This record gives sequence, structure tokens and C-alpha cells, in this order.
Amino acid sequence: MLDIYLIRHAQSVMNTRPWIIGGRTNHTPLTDLGVSQSIMLGIYLRNNKILFDEVYSSPARRTQQTAEISCGVAHFPLENIILNDDLQELDRGDWQGKDREMTYTSHIKEQFEVNPQHFKPPNGESHKEVEDRMVDFLDQIVIDYQISKKQIPSKIIGIYSHGMAIKCLLRGILDIDPKMTWKIQTSNASITRIKYKQNGWYINCINESSYLKDAATVVEKYR
Repeated sequence: MLDIYLIRHAQSVMNTRPWIIGGRTNHTPLTDLGVSQSIMLGIYLRNNKILFDEVYSSPARRTQQTAEISCGVAHFPLENIILNDDLQELDRGDWQGKDREMTYTSHIKEQFEVNPQHFKPPNGESHKEVEDRMVDFLDQIVIDYQISKKQIPSKIIGIYSHGMAIKCLLRGILDIDPKMTWKIQTSNASITRIKYKQNGWYINCINESSYLKDAATVVEKYR
């Protein structure tokens, strides 16, 4: 059995600027709260004896930081974290960094409503393109597992990615209405856990983040 922990990065500087279209913005770092969230994520993994056999991360700075901090606390070797471009966030193309309200006009919203899965901004990605690369990544993990499962009967894998990327992945493996993609909640530093058995994927939990309730207190304590 494959036990997959899909982890959204902790709070980044861009998350504190919701009026700006973020997209990839791979240079943006974690905030103080984001660092605290990453530590508490690591404590949760360690206290619950969740020992990853493999860890993969998007190359974005905020995602790498989340992986390195939490894995460090959970005692996973940082040199074994594998970066993979397929785990990157939805590319907003020419809209990245633009004012959200001014960009998402009524006309643009109407276009999206007509075709939410295939709509994409200029030089950006559609939800379907993100879904395809995320699902392809999971499929390769399944193939690698099937090859090695005689030696390793089960694996626990941590995948550090982004909010919309995880939502698109879930849409793909659940085969739900594309309009539901926006309605899946994936909070900063949350865990969405899925399992692969012989007859396919199963959802264990979505957006588990109860371990973060004291994160702000930790920030204030060490400020």
C-alpha cells in the first residue's frame, strides 16, 4: 500500500497579499508564522511516528522551506528531499503579480465559468494541465512502487506542493465536476492524505491542520 501525504506549503509572504495574483512566485519566502507552522507540522509528524520513506518537493522557495523545516524536526534526512517541477503551482502566466480585482473582470469570470477545466491566462496553465502533470507524477510513484513492493510491501511518501496543484490532483483522482476544484479547502501547512491500494486511490483526509492551532502563539513566544 502507498500512503501519500500531500502537504501544502506553510504561509508565505505572498499569502499575506491576497489582492495580488501569486501563481508560482517561486522566490517568495515563508513568513514568521509560516516558519512556526512548518515546525509544528514537523512536531506532528514526529509525535505521530509518521516516518517518510521518500520526500518530494516543488522547487519553489516557500515549499522547500516548509519541507526542510518540518523534515528536520521529524528527523528525515534533508539531503534526501527530491525536487520535482511537476509539483509546482498553477502558472498564472502574464497575470502573475497583477491586481486580482482588476484582472478578474466579469468577462474573464464568465469565460472561466464556461470552461473551468481548460481556461487559462495568457502564457499560463489550465487546471487540466496542472491536473495532468500532478497525476502523471503520482502514476510514476505507483509504477516505482509496483516494481519494488516485493522488497518494500508498503511506503509512506511526503509530497510538498501548493494549494491549487493539490486541488487539481484531487479533482483528477476523484473525477469530480471541474467546478468543484475551487471548493476544496487546502490551508497552509495542511495535510491531505491519500492511499493507493490494488483497486485505486482512496481519500483518508483532506485539509488536516488541527496541529497548527497554537502556531501564532509560538511566533509571539519567540519574537
